[in-house]
Amino acid sequence: IARILNNIGALYLKQGDAFFKTSTKEEYFTKALEFYQKSLKILEDTGDKDGIARAFNNIGEIYGKQAEEELKPDSISRKYNQALEWNQKSLKIWQEIGDKKGVTNSLYNIGGIYLKQASSPNEKNKGEFLLHKAEDYCKQSLLSAQELKYPEHIRNASERLSIIYKVLGKSAYTSGLMTIAASHYKNAAEMQDLFKLTADKINNVEA
Repeated sequence: IARILNNIGALYLKQGDAFFKTSTKEEYFTKALEFYQKSLKILEDTGDKDGIARAFNNIGEIYGKQAEEELKPDSISRKYNQALEWNQKSLKIWQEIGDKKGVTNSLYNIGGIYLKQASSPNEKNKGEFLLHKAEDYCKQSLLSAQELKYPEHIRNASERLSIIYKVLGKSAYTSGLMTIAASHYKNAAEMQDLFKLTADKINNVEA
């Protein structure tokens, strides 16, 4: 039953993504959240930790998507904080049960939330701090993916790190910190090269 409820939630999420109108998106995201939470309740009752971690991840994804559709700065911050909370809970369980692939994925997701927070209206004064948090989690994700030889995760983490380093480089350049800017841009280029190399390998295998 939990799996069925989760699949229904995923369907509502996919439908929400397909709409452009914010109010319609919110309606579907709310329904997705409702079914994910019902699924989570059953998983918690049965003690299915793997399922619980996945449910936490799914709920965190919903809050992240809701944040992207919000217009009020306070609401954006609240939703991103909720997304962060649920992804942290997911990460903790993956670590407890020793699921390294789950850990890699959660680290990547958390890094993505910090990256989005860095550009949100209420967090501009903490932008640099949040970017470095994003960098830290994405670097951990990349190292884990390389250790486990997961090409898709290597591709995703390196691409996100490239974005983070470009933003950090632009910030340093604007502040007149040329040496630091050059270092960030160098890191961005290295991550972009890794992304392209890994993406090409994946495409060649799939072909």
